[in-house]
Amino acid sequence: MRRNYLICWIEKAEKKWDMVKETDFNDYGMKLLCNKDVDAHSIFIIPTSGFIQGIWLQPENHKSRSVDFWNFHEDLGIKYEKPKLDKDQQKIVDEINEKTSENTKYGWISPEGRYFHCGYQGHIALADRICFGMTDTNNAERYLEEKGWCKIYKPLLEEQYSVYVGEKHVITDAQMKTLIGLGLENAKHLSEMLCKDK
Repeated sequence: MRRNYLICWIEKAEKKWDMVKETDFNDYGMKLLCNKDVDAHSIFIIPTSGFIQGIWLQPENHKSRSVDFWNFHEDLGIKYEKPKLDKDQQKIVDEINEKTSENTKYGWISPEGRYFHCGYQGHIALADRICFGMTDTNNAERYLEEKGWCKIYKPLLEEQYSVYVGEKHVITDAQMKTLIGLGLENAKHLSEMLCKDK
């Protein structure tokens, strides 16, 4: 099923929007980015398939990559500046940054064994990106779990990674090979995910 996208942006201080077919989406977005009159940080995209959230095309000057359709104007065209942190706050941020570095193993593994990496607490956003354009769902994380995807996570105060697949699934051979390749053959809850009572 093809879908349409609502694209909004600011061009020469004027707010504009357009509806674009999926087949024209990439070309249209590239033309906007190449247009010097367009504020690239103002471009956001919302699929018209029941979602009320979209994404900023260039998220670095926004609070997050996602955009709430009903409140986007609060973040539109306003450069986001990170608040200054005191010593204790910086310590917490440093700890989180360590957990969100590229060296972590958080993420999802498809039933076919394909690994998708994310940072600490990034599973929902990653699930949204995996499902974006693939299926219509209000809860991408639950959708992946129901389709047998393996979630790799680790609570903030724990040292050992844990794994989880939806209640009707067990870890596939392909997922197990990927976990071994990641050095997670002893992950917490792994044995429970290999054999379940139906």
